[in-house]
Amino acid sequence: MNKLLVVIFLILHWSLAAQTYIEPTRLEVGINKTTNLVFPAGIVSVDRGNQNIVVQKSAANILRVKAQVAFSEETNLTVVTSDGKLYSFIINYHPDPAHLNINMSHSLTVKGDSAMLVLCSRVLSSPAGLYRLRYVNANMYLTVAGFYIYKQFMFCRLRIENRSQIAYDIEQFRLYIRDSKLSKRTSSQETEIKPMYISGDTAAIAGKSGQTIVVAVPKFTIPDGKHLAIEIMERNGGRNLAIKARNRHVVKAVLISTK
Repeated sequence: MNKLLVVIFLILHWSLAAQTYIEPTRLEVGINKTTNLVFPAGIVSVDRGNQNIVVQKSAANILRVKAQVAFSEETNLTVVTSDGKLYSFIINYHPDPAHLNINMSHSLTVKGDSAMLVLCSRVLSSPAGLYRLRYVNANMYLTVAGFYIYKQFMFCRLRIENRSQIAYDIEQFRLYIRDSKLSKRTSSQETEIKPMYISGDTAAIAGKSGQTIVVAVPKFTIPDGKHLAIEIMERNGGRNLAIKARNRHVVKAVLISTK
């Protein structure tokens, strides 16, 4: 083998070794219910595997997906956004999809989404681990139904209910560890916990409706003298919601079964 062929062989070998593969996210769609995909950037390209599914942009970064007919063979969907990211989905038909509103902004990676969806589904089907951990403001109810644990991940299941006729638009959703008692001479010490994945709609709660949200974060416990603050701020409104969870709540986390 001459030197040129050796160089070409090495280049091809290194190129193949450096390749990364994007594992598709599995998604269920139905005929009578619309699945909404919320992306962190504007949608520039959408490609359907076949005509069994219907897609429509409802905003620059929101894609509506539903089945045109019931189908048995899976198909796929590819979305490219303006920030240069590619999202790949494997689509299956289900008359009652498990997830209707999926925020792609909080995904771990494209590769990890399908696993997270499964874990979040297990959390939703698990019994509530906590009771009476609730905050109410002007007919808006925020309830912590429980904490759940799987390996290095902690999951918090939240229920938001809007018992008014006025839609609740969410401007900000935050979790952070905060000092429980503050001295006038010291500033607040806060450590924000960044969600790794969120299952559910964190954009809006329509009037007379509710939404269950599962938030995945790195596992944690709360030091003495501190608490977990869960805050939801209303856009152009004053119905802000806030709950303080203590370490005694977190350590009751239920183990998620994968069987």
